[in-house]
Amino acid sequence: MGKISSAFEKAAGQKKGGAGAASATGDKAPGKQTRQAVSPRRDLRLAAHPLDPNLVTLSTESSFATEQFRLLKTHLRYGMGDHPPRSIMVTSALPGEGKSFVAANLAISLAQNRKEHVVLIDCDLRKPTIQKLFGMKNLPGLSEYLQNGTDISDFIVGTVQEKLTLIPAGRPPANPLELLASEEMADLLQEMKHRYKNRYMIIDTPPPTMTAEANALARQVDAILLVVRKGRASADTVSDLVENLNREKIAGVVFNHFEIPRVSALGYGRYAKYGKYKQYYK
Repeated sequence: MGKISSAFEKAAGQKKGGAGAASATGDKAPGKQTRQAVSPRRDLRLAAHPLDPNLVTLSTESSFATEQFRLLKTHLRYGMGDHPPRSIMVTSALPGEGKSFVAANLAISLAQNRKEHVVLIDCDLRKPTIQKLFGMKNLPGLSEYLQNGTDISDFIVGTVQEKLTLIPAGRPPANPLELLASEEMADLLQEMKHRYKNRYMIIDTPPPTMTAEANALARQVDAILLVVRKGRASADTVSDLVENLNREKIAGVVFNHFEIPRVSALGYGRYAKYGKYKQYYK
């Protein structure tokens, strides 16, 4: 995995000056062995499709939602002792609670720090969402890497946010649990964690109550964020999820879509659309 560093820097340093889709030359690196053909390295700059408006932390205007992500970022960086978590898994008890929204916006917010680099990994191989939020569609990614044994640098792409790179989920495979619980996946996370001390990994995973993939990944990360949408998962469901995961790794709970009354002095409107994000600590 010696090419990972140069691939990150190439993707993260791409200019914001032009939109474009991936280039596809069909060339392979000399001597590269693959079990089947995969897409070559891509020079992706800006997304060819519109960005999702839910990427609220990309806005230069302050809002209630962006401020809450800054608070969440500050808690992760400074509120967890002398060794802040570098690999953070974001998950939820049930689908539709906003885990991908939280993962993407947290990654953007972290990348906006002067010295921080972030890689956002979409590990929801069944229903990938992250690349759609960033205006990208049908890109190969983690699934192809784990199945084909090729270089991960072939699947790292840049985003519109400087210092934020993305590893898309790729094509949904027939065996997502086997791939994410594989030795190759564990090696990838360990390699990134130990090689790059100034880089955060934000990992979007499917709900552990619906699939077993998140349980396999929970053993590989430093911290876990749970996303709970108001009125969706019951308290018992969330409690069971905490017990099934490693309680010691739970960094907090993000309470999503909670409406609060208008705070006129802040000018955030009558209600904050995404609600108040609270972290509950032990």
